Amino acid sequence: MARQETNTPETQVQDLRVSFFIMPTEMLKSLHDEFAILAGEKIARSILFRCGFRGGESVTKRMGLTCGNGMSIGDMLLSLWIEIGLGRLRVLEEKEDELLIESEDSTEAIAMGKTGKEECDMTRGWLAGIVSMLTGKRFYCFEEKCASHGDKTCIYRVTTKEQYRT
Repeated sequence: MARQETNTPETQVQDLRVSFFIMPTEMLKSLHDEFAILAGEKIARSILFRCGFRGGESVTKRMGLTCGNGMSIGDMLLSLWIEIGLGRLRVLEEKEDELLIESEDSTEAIAMGKTGKEECDMTRGWLAGIVSMLTGKRFYCFEEKCASHGDKTCIYRVTTKEQYRT
């Protein structure tokens, strides 16, 4: 006798484990603006980073990704990043506890426009969250250059060094 599949709440949860939604680019700017109005710019940047970090952790965990199978952390990050849709990345340098990453078309920087400062807070969080989950170590991400600042590309340093500064 063949087993009949039912659509129970348990199977629905499994089906939604790796679901994504499309968010208009303008929504990123709205999030930045609204959090800054409600909490001030410094706290808003922290909230956006933390939201990105949690998103990166969650997606990586739910997709069951870990380091292994001969792929480097950078390769795994790039494969996952294509699915997230926050721009295209290129790993410029990869060390055991540090990656230097470039984005020529950061969705977040494009959304924010030319502001004269680094703006990719949620993107930094996503990068740190993904790499943290892949490695089982706590990573941080700092933006060294940003298209919103007026730089040609965004450059991110993902590192285990909490106090890293350029």
